[in-house]
Amino acid sequence: MKKATGRLLDLFILWLQSWFFVWALVIVQSLWRRRKMSHNNGMAAAGKLRIVDNPQFPLDDFFVPGREFPCRIRHASAAFMDDAQLLVRAVSIKFSDNPVESPLDIEMNTGRSLFWSVWNFFQFARNQHEHGGIQYVSYYRKFPAGRDAAQDSVVRDPTSYSRLDYRSQCPFLYLAKDGVRRYINFRMIPADREVERLVNRPEEIGWFFGDQRVLPGDPRNRNYLRHEYAERVKKGPVEYLLQLQLHEASDKDSELIFCSNKIWDEEAHPWLDLAQVKIDRMLTYEESMLMYFSLNQSPPSLGLIPAKSIHDYNSLNYIRAKADIAKKARLWAYKMFGMPKALPDEGPRNVTETTCEFIR
Repeated sequence: MKKATGRLLDLFILWLQSWFFVWALVIVQSLWRRRKMSHNNGMAAAGKLRIVDNPQFPLDDFFVPGREFPCRIRHASAAFMDDAQLLVRAVSIKFSDNPVESPLDIEMNTGRSLFWSVWNFFQFARNQHEHGGIQYVSYYRKFPAGRDAAQDSVVRDPTSYSRLDYRSQCPFLYLAKDGVRRYINFRMIPADREVERLVNRPEEIGWFFGDQRVLPGDPRNRNYLRHEYAERVKKGPVEYLLQLQLHEASDKDSELIFCSNKIWDEEAHPWLDLAQVKIDRMLTYEESMLMYFSLNQSPPSLGLIPAKSIHDYNSLNYIRAKADIAKKARLWAYKMFGMPKALPDEGPRNVTETTCEFIR
């Protein structure tokens, strides 16, 4: 009885804190600031996606060989509004050319997650302490695993959004036709498999302790990655490879298999080709702002892994799925109060999403 009561209390606390966080997002980010929850400086484009002809993984009813989808993607940089900074980069892909509705959305970032549960995420948020392009110093000292993940995830001066390795980080449930319970990760890389090496090694940038400032004298403007991508699309389709990684569930599994701060061993969990992606059309700023991606949009064979508490590794996806209401509130705020202006190329450097003056 005590164990059952404890489990129910853990679930209630997870539910309560998740909804408290989501409604804070609705009020502050969506309605007052009229901005996305994060990754505000970005660009969107559209094209087609085709499941590979000869998949090397157990099939479900959705990933049918040769099946084609229209698709949309959005690239962005996290936390700051300046492409020239040392930042986590991201891509989201929608299996639809629609601003919202889709049979599957996948959200990915470079590297590993800097936090790994709802409780840990709240510690991350409380310890931002940003000042002039330096942030999370106290968090990295309290949580060295977060610092190490940041070292593996931030990217200095990529030549293009299209040349990086993006990963879903938090695993999902995958149920193939054979009925075996598996967990799945996704990643997206360049179609030629030539991933640009991240300039983030300690010998090159020193140990990362939150200094994300633009290098002195850097000639690139705040939107250089968006402009580079648009020019690339003009010359022909930008091509990617979407891949997956599987783990067959077992009663002997460690909870660490769900930890977004860890990387699955690639010998035991090889990356397998899932789909070819070709992007051939840029979306306007307005079109990109009217989009959102949702973890609640997935076929029956894919889904969230249930979370048991705020300390559960799967609680991150739990709270992300709850955040759809904040995304819908943002679109409503655009209709009522107008859309924020696009970020100009020139302006203050090392500016966070919270303090950026372009929204005023």
